[in-house]
Amino acid sequence: DCDGCYGSSYLQNCRQCTDCWYAYDCRGCTNCFGCVGLRNKQYHIFNEPYSPEDYQRKISELKTKPQEVQQRLEKLILKHPRRFSMNLNAENSSGDFLTNCVDCVESFDLLESVNASHCCLGLKSQDCSRSIGATAGELQYECVAAPEDYHVACSALIWPRSTNLDYCLFSRTSNDCFGCVAQRNNQYCILNKQYSKNEYEQLRAKIIADMKARGEYSQFFPMEISPYAYNETAAQDYYPLTKEQLQQQGLRYKEPESISTSQGDNVQKCSQCDRAFKFVTAELAFYRQHHLAEPKLCHNCRHTARLAKRNPRQLWQRQCMCTQTDHGHHGRCGTEFSTTYSPERKELVYCEQCYQKEVY
Repeated sequence: DCDGCYGSSYLQNCRQCTDCWYAYDCRGCTNCFGCVGLRNKQYHIFNEPYSPEDYQRKISELKTKPQEVQQRLEKLILKHPRRFSMNLNAENSSGDFLTNCVDCVESFDLLESVNASHCCLGLKSQDCSRSIGATAGELQYECVAAPEDYHVACSALIWPRSTNLDYCLFSRTSNDCFGCVAQRNNQYCILNKQYSKNEYEQLRAKIIADMKARGEYSQFFPMEISPYAYNETAAQDYYPLTKEQLQQQGLRYKEPESISTSQGDNVQKCSQCDRAFKFVTAELAFYRQHHLAEPKLCHNCRHTARLAKRNPRQLWQRQCMCTQTDHGHHGRCGTEFSTTYSPERKELVYCEQCYQKEVY
């Protein structure tokens, strides 16, 4: 969740930072290590200023103690106020990581989108609901990865410039199709069979009526027909479930594949899950070039650990926790907001006005 950063490692929610290590919520900083909430600073370690010479000497020592550094950083983060959301220029909107958006409800990771409800990972989406990856899409409902498509429902992996599709997969520049797979430049097809316009409209209406009677219409494809197990998909990243929970819900779970440590050079055993993993030559060269310690965790555990640093895609109603006496309110600030920070968390969560006064 960083933007415009260069030559830096282990950052989160930072912008325009250069040669920084282990930083959180810093802006325009250079040569800062283990810092939180700094603006346009340089040569700071754990938010304390150093001379350039002392800075380089100190961080050379700290880089050899990544676990100690991470623990100190986490303690410092808890003392630093958090914005209730990472939204920027989000008008009449709720969610997180919304940038230049208007009228977006409970949505996440959207850019320049308008009137989106329960959507995520979209750019210039308009009038969409419950869709993922509707980049430049319009009038989409329950869709996954349908960029530049118009009036599409309950479909996935649709190539750009398709219109009026229902329950389609892998379609390319097709129009007016229902229940089709891998169609290309087609129109008026149902289950990949060609019809006239009149036949198509009549049969489509009949199928929809039958689906409505069974309570199926407007519902996305059920998980039971997915070719992948639940824990093989991005669903596990954002809505993790244990093996037992999946089995209780009748969903498939795939056991992780084991890799023997005898399969060649550069093979390591994960210190967390005991699964073997292998460094490729270019990866090792990158670590050495940038003076990074070789990871002790496998790629999957590292991926899970990174995602765990992000808040869940879920909102709670909270009140600003600011009690500062110079922020224009008496006692605790009374501003309420929806946020991805649940009430039981330890972070100090501020409204936009109190955050700006505290940090800037």
